[in-house]
Amino acid sequence: MPRFKDGVFQENYSDNAYLNRLKAFLQIGSIPKNIYNAYLEFTPIDYCADAIIKLLQYSNSNNRIFHLFNHNHVYLKKLLEFLKALNYNISVINEKEFKQTITKILSDDSKKSMLNNLVNDFGKDFDLKYESNIKIKSDFTIKYLNEIGFNWPNIDLNYIEYILKLIESR
Repeated sequence: MPRFKDGVFQENYSDNAYLNRLKAFLQIGSIPKNIYNAYLEFTPIDYCADAIIKLLQYSNSNNRIFHLFNHNHVYLKKLLEFLKALNYNISVINEKEFKQTITKILSDDSKKSMLNNLVNDFGKDFDLKYESNIKIKSDFTIKYLNEIGFNWPNIDLNYIEYILKLIESR
C-alpha cells in the first residue's frame, strides 16, 4: 500500500487489485451486510521497509521467519466512517438488495465494467464472501518487532484520503 507519510505509491498503482476492489465498491455505492464486520489490512510500504531494515539490524542465527503485515486492521465499519467524513457514502444493504444491485449493473452495458475488479469475488448468485477459516497469527513477529523498537501505524483518515486520491487519479 502507499507510503504512510505522504501517500506515494508504486507507478502501476492502477494494477493494484486491492485498490481496484475499493474503487468498485465506491462506484457501486453499497456493500452487502454480510461483509460489514470484515476487516481490511493496510500495510504501508514505508513501514514494511522499516520493519525489514530493523529485522536485518537485529539478525539472529535462529533462522526465524517473520510475517510482516500491519496487524492494526481497519474494520469495514470504521472505513465507512472515514469515507463518509471524506464525502463518500456507501450504504450497507442486505444481501438480496446487493444481488439485485449487481444484476441491475450487469444489465447496463455502460456500467457493467465497474464490476470487472470484483468478478472473481462473486459466488454463483453474486454473493460475496471474504471470510476465511485461515487465521494468520503473527504474535511472534509483533512481539519481536516491539522488542526492537518497531510498531505498525494505526490507519487514519489522512491515510485513507491518500488512497482515495490514488483511486480518483485513474
